Amino acid sequence: MFLINFVYAKAEETGSLESIFSKDYVFSILLIAAIVTAVFEVLTPGFGIFGIISIASFSAFFWGAIKMGNTNIFEISLFVIGLLLLGFEIMIPGFGVAGVSGIIAVSAGLVLSMRDIYFALFSLALALVIALVLGYGLVKRGIKSEAINRLRLFKESSSDKGYVSVKAAEVSPGDVLITKTPLKPTGYAILGDRKIEVVSNTGFIGKDESVVVVKISGARVYVENI
Repeated sequence: MFLINFVYAKAEETGSLESIFSKDYVFSILLIAAIVTAVFEVLTPGFGIFGIISIASFSAFFWGAIKMGNTNIFEISLFVIGLLLLGFEIMIPGFGVAGVSGIIAVSAGLVLSMRDIYFALFSLALALVIALVLGYGLVKRGIKSEAINRLRLFKESSSDKGYVSVKAAEVSPGDVLITKTPLKPTGYAILGDRKIEVVSNTGFIGKDESVVVVKISGARVYVENI
């Protein structure tokens, strides 16, 4: 919340918020803060302070852009649509068209909302570099995120916990499994005394439900409700 307090403190010094948002660097600071904290929020479990700061920073960014006449419903719509696409991407396995389209839409909405396009592109690139570097540091320190697990279709498993690879489990299409965890759409199912990572072909499937293996692609086991 430091950035929000900073903006209001500066506004008191200069007499108005409009005078603060007339400075391009203010938008740059808000943009960097919003993106970096958004990445931190994704990489950490639950919803916490990083999410609050990110929402506050994005809100201040667009409020200032509207006040200065830099943006309208088109840019805001691009940003919102991009967020929805990214949210949809997190809920489905892999990283595909929705994720790429979401990133492009969010980036376009942010860049077009700043007065100087070149400075906006520089600010966005700087924000992404900082976010990637800090995010990489978090991942290297062992931070785990359910959202990232869904994007990567990966969850660390070990034999001492009963988790086995697809090859070791020797599953095949037609095998019937019982879900150990909810499939959203990834999760775990039981085959005998073994737990196997599976992907639902039919969206959400609850825990302790019977599913059938319909396809195996590489290390991915796709299942459907019976």
